[in-house]
Amino acid sequence: MAATGKKNLHVPLPAELHEELKAQAHRVGEPATVLARRAIEDRVRALKREQIAAEITAYAEAVAGTLDDHDPAIEAAGLDVWAANDDDWGGADASADADPARIDPDAG
Repeated sequence: MAATGKKNLHVPLPAELHEELKAQAHRVGEPATVLARRAIEDRVRALKREQIAAEITAYAEAVAGTLDDHDPAIEAAGLDVWAANDDDWGGADASADADPARIDPDAG
């Protein structure tokens, strides 16, 4: 018999859940094993997303206030680019002549 790359897992279910699984599988026209596999896949993916989010949060908390969090050289370079293109990007100078009513609807 050729290997399929799949493994079997025996999952004992409470009778009520087993009956509901069979009923829903019948309703959607799929085998109960397919429905169960998709539910497990969805849950495993959700757990992986939670794990990654927790790892990102832990990293962000660990580097808060360090150069990994705020690099003055990168900030300075960004400010230089912004200042050089201020008029093109609608910065403070470009908006000085703007209609006050567009900026503050309560003005004028």
